Amino acid sequence: MCGQVEEWWNLLAIELTSLIAAFVISFREGLEASLVVIVVMSYLRATGSRNVNYVYYGISAAAALAVGIAFTVGYAYASYGDYFEAAMGTFAVVVLVSMIVFMKRHSHSISSTLRQKLERGINSYGPSAIFIISFTTVLREGVEAVIFISPFIFLSESGSAIGSAAGLLLVGAVYLVISSATRKMDINSVFRWTSLALIVFASAILAIVVHNLQSVHLLPSTGILMTYTDTGSISSVAHSLLVLLIGFDGPSYTVIQACAYLILLSSLLMYFFSKGPSPAHAARPAKSVEPVPDK
Repeated sequence: MCGQVEEWWNLLAIELTSLIAAFVISFREGLEASLVVIVVMSYLRATGSRNVNYVYYGISAAAALAVGIAFTVGYAYASYGDYFEAAMGTFAVVVLVSMIVFMKRHSHSISSTLRQKLERGINSYGPSAIFIISFTTVLREGVEAVIFISPFIFLSESGSAIGSAAGLLLVGAVYLVISSATRKMDINSVFRWTSLALIVFASAILAIVVHNLQSVHLLPSTGILMTYTDTGSISSVAHSLLVLLIGFDGPSYTVIQACAYLILLSSLLMYFFSKGPSPAHAARPAKSVEPVPDK
């Protein structure tokens, strides 16, 4: 009886680990997409445009394509193993680091820049510009979410799916709060804390990438720091949490993994807590919006 309880507890821990990672990542990416949608919608209202449906068309098309990409990535993981996992993990780390750097530098000017692009696009291409901006924004965030979550799918596909769905549901609730004229939310604090979580995830993913490269003998596996005795499966609560926090996804954790993890983690944290962009890079006040006729 005790053994069965322990087995159920370990399975629950695995589900929760992948669920937490998927929840935080999908919430963060979905929140970025929703903020762009809010900017687009507010611009259309300010200009008296009747082309709001193009926003919904773009969101729907991008969401459908992102789901298709997610299934494709899942199939590739099952088919190509460690090589594909290492490639996707490396790509995920590069994109995550680039996103953190971009948000650090340009977070104060994203809204005004988007409004300017939207105005130029509508003037040049009409309502199709609204569709393109909505589509590309949601698709980019959706693909990023798939890439970032993919290294944790091997723990639990169901946990990843549930976490992603929960994160998107929360995004929907936040969208309703933000878009309400009578309520405000401290979005900067939300991005700050989710960015810290993404920094930890990026460092853990890099350690997982190193492990995959060691599994295919592209990197040496010497210098073992700690081991996990159950090499047949991932069934320890502590081990499941360590996968999420430090990328300990195999029977052993090596010096190379630890060095890669600590170097990336410390570098990103130092950059994250450094002073923001100088006033010269701060966003200038947005110009008043002039009505743009529908085409």
